[in-house]
Amino acid sequence: MLSLGLEKALSLTLEHIKPLAVEHIELAESTDRVAASDLYALVDAPSMDSSLKDGYAVLSHEVADATPEIPVRLKLIGHLAAGGDKDIELKPGTTVRVLTGARIPAGADAVVSEEFTNRMAMTYWS
Repeated sequence: MLSLGLEKALSLTLEHIKPLAVEHIELAESTDRVAASDLYALVDAPSMDSSLKDGYAVLSHEVADATPEIPVRLKLIGHLAAGGDKDIELKPGTTVRVLTGARIPAGADAVVSEEFTNRMAMTYWS
């Protein structure tokens, strides 16, 4: 049995492979295929930044160093649910409760998952 070694095997492989030709097919037929170029949506969906989980909208730099032993306390200033139309703006030192699908409030740049919070003490850790 012939043993090539990793470097020689890689070199031989790279010398002999070629990209496949591009095929134009219907999207419905594209399962298990690889796109030959980037694909872009024609419209944004969803049309807003929305929460992917239940949690609390925050300013990430305020909670970046939080731990269960050294929590960050934030003032809860509101609650947003999916489909709601309230306008709430996050200010330093505050948080907004957001449910899955809710619009992220203005000023927030992160959502801390509910399981990483202690609502009774209004403390949050990452």
